[in-house]
Amino acid sequence: MRTPFSRPDRSGATAIEYGLIASLIGVAIVLGAATLGGKINAALNSPASHTPMASEAMTVPGNGG
Repeated sequence: MRTPFSRPDRSGATAIEYGLIASLIGVAIVLGAATLGGKINAALNSPASHTPMASEAMTVPGNGG
């Protein structure tokens, strides 16, 4: 029953607003993961981050090792 003071049905508009917010959050997560993943990949693959393994550390060049 509608009265002169009843609010209009806004459930459709609210669902659209929630959908837009969820899609923006999703885009932010994807962009953040791509950026962070690239930085982690670069850090792990850089020559400065190479730690010799035990077998590499034990061999001494020129020692016949």
